Amino acid sequence: MTRGPLRGDPDPTGARGASEEPGRGPAFPSEAWDRLVQFETHLKAIERFFNLENHPARSSRPVAFQDNLATEVALAERQFRRLVQLGRGIMDESDANLLAFRSYVETEWAGDAARDALLSEYSSQKTWRDSLYLLLEGLQSLATLAAGLRTANTVTLATFRALGQQFRTLMVHNRFFSPVRARPVFLFAERLTHPVLRRAVVECGSERLRRAMALVLSILTRHLRVLSWVEVGSNNRDELLDALPLLTLLRSDFVILRPFLERAFPERFFSQDNATRVEDELRARIDGFCFELQVEARKAFEVFLLDFTQTANVKRMRGSLEAAHGLLTALLEQAVVAVVGVTLPGTADKDIFPSSVMRRQQSLRLREDLWLFSEVLGHVTEFLASAAPAERKRLAYRGLLDFLTYFENLSMQFVRYSDHEPFEHFCREMRALREERFADPMRCEDIASNFDCFRVFIQTILGQVNLRADLHATELDEVRAKRALMQFIRVA
Repeated sequence: MTRGPLRGDPDPTGARGASEEPGRGPAFPSEAWDRLVQFETHLKAIERFFNLENHPARSSRPVAFQDNLATEVALAERQFRRLVQLGRGIMDESDANLLAFRSYVETEWAGDAARDALLSEYSSQKTWRDSLYLLLEGLQSLATLAAGLRTANTVTLATFRALGQQFRTLMVHNRFFSPVRARPVFLFAERLTHPVLRRAVVECGSERLRRAMALVLSILTRHLRVLSWVEVGSNNRDELLDALPLLTLLRSDFVILRPFLERAFPERFFSQDNATRVEDELRARIDGFCFELQVEARKAFEVFLLDFTQTANVKRMRGSLEAAHGLLTALLEQAVVAVVGVTLPGTADKDIFPSSVMRRQQSLRLREDLWLFSEVLGHVTEFLASAAPAERKRLAYRGLLDFLTYFENLSMQFVRYSDHEPFEHFCREMRALREERFADPMRCEDIASNFDCFRVFIQTILGQVNLRADLHATELDEVRAKRALMQFIRVA
């Protein structure tokens, strides 16, 4: 996080209106503020995307000059066209019509002299509309250039970097729309509109603490907003890949977040003689979050998203994206709750993020049912491998069938998408045993061995679920789980 993304200290009241052009009145219509924020964020995300250090990790070597980056260039083309759409959404209808007319005149109708006059008119960028027009024309040209590049047999690293440099040049020379500058004209700080967040700031005991609280909450809610724009539910590979620029923006911000906060709140900020317990508590919670963020961000980008751009398996991509998105969202939401709790003790997730309660309940349900799955499998495996009569083995098997029906109806939807196929395959195999008599000991041992292998898989998934941030410091209720287990244990 630099002063660029934050654009100065946030306004804790959220009352700031449209940006101002000096001496020219409102620069942007108030109703276009959210579209402007999204446009600016995506501009910054594309800039971060062209730095391959921000991409998810690869299991093999880093990108080399001989590698083919056609996938990345195709993604850039789609993002350039998306930026054009977002930019046009900032303008009203008359602005959009004027933009289309100017573009037509410049490219199709005007001679050199008339074209020179038009360029001279808006090249000085006296208004944000002139700046936006130049930017959208440049983005449209970059999209056309990227479309041509991706048709080549190989798009080299040098070509990819050159395309990124052209994009940065376009940003640097734009007066009003340049997120690569330290302080662009349109200042963006995430406005704290949620009543609980606003009250947490207002009830701080000092102006110093209010500014600190507002700044930290602005950073966290901004990252949550960026995550909310990441589409995780698609079954289309290109649509999943389109999440990459926003992910690279987050990864870049996470790397510099701790140094930024240390500069914003040096130790002396909260260590003055009149520092209060509340200020010390806020500093401690900021430090704790920064440490946890380092660990969890590494897990998201180097474990969950490993080889994200290299795989063609859409199910795996979607599962990886869901896992990383869920991990980062839960972490940031918990950080917001922790910071708010400094001035509003007793604040819970549901007071700020109602959806977090549902995610937590889903995680609790999935963890308990995976534990049940493992225990039921263990019970059936033990019977099949024993010298028990065939009828008792069939009875234990019917208990497993009952559990599979229960699991598919209630908890399968909460399993990570990329893990669906092994579960579905196992369920089909189990139902194929309906006519099995379980009379042959050798056959029973083979089935028990397969059950035992799948049980290892279940325990691995259970271990991953236990690491979810929304289950932090929450133990499995074994008393409740064991009562549920008895519904599926069949003994003669």
